[in-house]
Amino acid sequence: MSTVSTTATKAAEAETTIGFLRIPEVTAEAQQSFDEDIAELGYVMNVSRLWSYQPATATGLFDLVRQAIAVDRLSVRQRAILVAACASAFGDSYCALVWGSRLAQRSDADTAAGVLRGTVAMSTQTGPAVSEVVGPT
Repeated sequence: MSTVSTTATKAAEAETTIGFLRIPEVTAEAQQSFDEDIAELGYVMNVSRLWSYQPATATGLFDLVRQAIAVDRLSVRQRAILVAACASAFGDSYCALVWGSRLAQRSDADTAAGVLRGTVAMSTQTGPAVSEVVGPT
């Protein structure tokens, strides 16, 4: 098999798969998620493509998250601190990047970078300190 035909075969496979998974049929729910990503970020996130296999499960999960945060009313900034720090600690670069960007928008780039590195010492002048968000250790 020539290099050209091997490259063409790989290109054709890339259009029908996500990694080793076949691309799922795009449902109305999945399309809505894709459209939201494009409106907010300018591109479709890989995680949205992944959730398109079971969009009802994603809806249920995020409904549960909304219920959980409604009780304590964490601000988006506080959630961004928690999620970015956890994602970074777990090594989830995609989630850390998204939530780190959200944190930078609601605070500043240095704070977001410090949270992602695990080195931030936030003061109460810019909002609640990390210890106030997560509670005493």
